[in-house]
Amino acid sequence: MMAGRPGQPGDGQVSGDWTDEALLGELRGVLAQVDPVPGGVLEAARAAFEVRDLDQELATLVADSASALGSPAPVRALLTLRTLSFEASDTGVELELSAAGKRFDLQGQVLGGVRGPVVVDHSEGAAQAGADALGWFEVRAVGAGRLRVRWTDGAGRPTATAWFET
Repeated sequence: MMAGRPGQPGDGQVSGDWTDEALLGELRGVLAQVDPVPGGVLEAARAAFEVRDLDQELATLVADSASALGSPAPVRALLTLRTLSFEASDTGVELELSAAGKRFDLQGQVLGGVRGPVVVDHSEGAAQAGADALGWFEVRAVGAGRLRVRWTDGAGRPTATAWFET
């Protein structure tokens, strides 16, 4: 038997006193118990959301110092310095991650020109950095986890690196 007053969420009875939010919350709870969404589906949905800007060019990883050292997972935890290179058609970015306690400082250079700020999306949000005339930028105290860098290249095309783990 479910607890609650008649017509209230959780009592198993239906009445006209339900708000839309309460009814949706009750249905969401029942569905989560009876037929939960598989983890792979949620992960695929998040990945689809992350690439929602189809006009954005994807810069692919071409070099990673952690991968060059052998098994990436254990080595990354010990690295105090890691370099990565990403390339797109007419642009690219060179990144250097250095450990700063449990966080990372990121220095980089956008190649081929940059218009406007460089944006670093990370596990705790996003940070903007101005790039100088040569494309150099810096972001300090980035949280560990997933990371990508976005910029508008010299020709005005939005570009982003693939997501990667710090």
